[in-house]
Amino acid sequence: MSYVGVLNMKIKNKLYINYLALLAALGVVGTVAGWSAQSWRAAFEEQRAAWAHAQQAERLRGTILRQVKEILDAFVTLDPDAGEEIDLIRAEVETLMTDMRRWNSAPPATEGIDALYGTYRAITDLGLRVVADLRSGRVGPAREKIEQDFEQVLFPRLEAQLGRLKTFYETQAARSMERALWRHRWVQLLTVVAIVACIGQGLVLFRGIQRWLIRPIQAIGRSTEVISTGDLTHRVPVQTSDELGELAAAINRMAASLQAIQERLVRSERWAAVGELSSYVAHNIRNPLASIRSAAQVGLEDLERGDVGSVREGFQDIIQVVDRLERWTRHLLDLTRPVVLRPSRGDVNSLLREVVACLRPKGAAKGLRWVLDLDESLPPRYLDWEQTEQALIALVVNAVDASRPGGTIRVASSPTPGGGVLIVVQDTGVGMSEEVRRRAFEPYFTTKPDGVGMGLPMAKRVVEAHGGTINIVSQEGVGTTVTVYLPGEGDDDSGPHRR
Repeated sequence: MSYVGVLNMKIKNKLYINYLALLAALGVVGTVAGWSAQSWRAAFEEQRAAWAHAQQAERLRGTILRQVKEILDAFVTLDPDAGEEIDLIRAEVETLMTDMRRWNSAPPATEGIDALYGTYRAITDLGLRVVADLRSGRVGPAREKIEQDFEQVLFPRLEAQLGRLKTFYETQAARSMERALWRHRWVQLLTVVAIVACIGQGLVLFRGIQRWLIRPIQAIGRSTEVISTGDLTHRVPVQTSDELGELAAAINRMAASLQAIQERLVRSERWAAVGELSSYVAHNIRNPLASIRSAAQVGLEDLERGDVGSVREGFQDIIQVVDRLERWTRHLLDLTRPVVLRPSRGDVNSLLREVVACLRPKGAAKGLRWVLDLDESLPPRYLDWEQTEQALIALVVNAVDASRPGGTIRVASSPTPGGGVLIVVQDTGVGMSEEVRRRAFEPYFTTKPDGVGMGLPMAKRVVEAHGGTINIVSQEGVGTTVTVYLPGEGDDDSGPHRR
């Protein structure tokens, strides 16, 4: 199978193949272990049989020599009754011979046993003849048989045959030991090979799991984390055709689909914003233009009548309308431009006092009561004081406009544990409904007949540009509390100082 084919194979198939290979290696180890045990058992049986045969041959030799001794003792002592002892020993020897033939089927062993048995029969017959001569009183023929036939022929032949049989059994035992050692060496070699194969297959499986599972899953995890931050152009870099490759392709298709949907939504929102802004601009320009046209028509009529004073008043009305349009246009442009801060060192409490002093006359018309709850332990800090002043004025103006006659406006400051400052503007006015509170920071949204809907949005932008937050808590018929949080900042000696 080619490398590309392996890459395109399903993960479960790859794991199945590796598990089967590992099982095969373990099967080889088990087979080698079984063969090793069987080989050692066979070697042990061969060794035991060889030593048993050798011991049996040694026992046979001792029994035959005991019979030879009986024959010699009969001759020396001239005992004519030695034949009975010879017959008993002969029966024992024949039993040993029969057992040796039964347990030794190899031709060299059977031939040696048969030759030994023939020599033994000759010795036994000779012994019986010697005993018969002794019984008949023929000592001379008996001596001649012992000296010539037995000592010179049969006994040396017996010793030689017993020696060859013993050597055969000892050689057989040595060969059995050699075979056992040879099997042991092969068992060791095959065991090492099988263990190495198991370890190698285990490493291949571990490497495969790393390559096929862990790395792709980590890549998918990193890519989904990037995509979750909003970068829908990112793609999962997994190019295989297995299950994780299919998952990566599905994630990539999802990201591409979400990117297309997001682009369509952005275009739709952009066009919706353009439409809303166009409607708003048209609505706010149409009325001033109508006023300008009416004033111009009246001025033309007054000019025809020669009423210069009325014409001057008409021109003044036109100038006021144009100034109002210019201010509205400037606010609109300020809202679309990014907030650029020019921080300098100053005192928050001094700024709050200036804002309240600026708006006291406006509150005096309603008979409002002012409460300043300022924490004098606030350290100097760095802010864009001009834009911050505009934001605070917008908050206090809203509080004044929302307050009932004779109401109370509270302006407070306090430090926060993180080194920041908390500014609170609280009124006892009419309050807001939940819908109004939710839309309070939307540009152009206002509940005032002559409002522009720019004060709170601009205040929010200025506060957030400083890294702070602004929140509104309101209850209809009770009042509204606006809380501004400005975080602590490091010292910066650049820019002018405000006191």
